[in-house]
Amino acid sequence: GQPDPPYGEVVAWLDAHGAPADALCIWGNSPVLYFDADRPLGCRFVFANYITGLSPATPSQTDPRVDSARNAVPEAWPMMAADLAARRPAFVVDGSPGNVGFYGKYPPSAFPIGRVLACAYAPAATVAGMRIYRRLAAPACAP
Repeated sequence: GQPDPPYGEVVAWLDAHGAPADALCIWGNSPVLYFDADRPLGCRFVFANYITGLSPATPSQTDPRVDSARNAVPEAWPMMAADLAARRPAFVVDGSPGNVGFYGKYPPSAFPIGRVLACAYAPAATVAGMRIYRRLAAPACAP
């Protein structure tokens, strides 16, 4: 169901505001963006489904009333948190504002990554329905 957004617009923004070596982490289900951006992975997961429990082609993907928490992998968030701390990606791209990859029901604020974004990142732009966060030089608080 849902067409991909114009990922090229997101890539163009990243290219205009960062270097090719700047790592990228995506909050959502948009693995093609990693390929298109051709940047280092800022986390080991190419989609956040392990953390949110979203399961493509099931009601957890399209029905906002379906709670997908039981599908989440408990070990996934600690792994992602470790990656964010160690790899320190320059950018985190969030698909929830434009419901990209059906992530509208999974805003970062509902998950531990919301605290990381609030402390270590600042919203820099919204492009093609995706909010782009840029890493702060110094964290505003302890994630």
